[in-house]
Amino acid sequence: MIFSQVSYFTLLILSVISFFAVPKTWRSMILIISGIAFYVYFAGINFFIIAAELVLIWFLIRRYSRFRLNLAVIIAIMVLAYFKYWTHVSPLAISFFTFEFIHFIVERRKKTIGSFSLSQLSTFICFFPTLVAGPIKRFPDFNRQIKQAQFLPDHIFIGAVRIILGLFKKLVLADTLAVISGNTLLSASAI
Repeated sequence: MIFSQVSYFTLLILSVISFFAVPKTWRSMILIISGIAFYVYFAGINFFIIAAELVLIWFLIRRYSRFRLNLAVIIAIMVLAYFKYWTHVSPLAISFFTFEFIHFIVERRKKTIGSFSLSQLSTFICFFPTLVAGPIKRFPDFNRQIKQAQFLPDHIFIGAVRIILGLFKKLVLADTLAVISGNTLLSASAI
């Protein structure tokens, strides 16, 4: 699992430090670069597929038009279907990207998202802590939290506790139960 690797935590720590070390106007760029670094490290050149889809969808939905919004949803679904069902070479998190794109497009159609930049969409889509396991973020909430983020010791402590508890659940509970259930299923299939 990616989250238990040292490289993931190295990137996470460097990203947090960089995010709070730069002026607020540069924070989105730090998150985009971190997301790209994460994706390229774990998925290689498949990043260009997601980048191309991101730029195409941004181009289609930057101006409000029901036709363009509907076309963007169709394209997102077609990209997912192509890689999941026709090529059998599925880029890392392609389903997740598709659902995040669709969320953004639907919110844009409902007019809960007004004008936005390519940088804002890229920050939202490339936010690496949610890339592989979710959850699907809500753009208005995400955008507000990024703009209002503050470096507070209490937040760092709470975040560290959550990460440690999550790792415990993953490495101790989930992995142990996976071994037990795997052995039980293997025994049952031998009968």
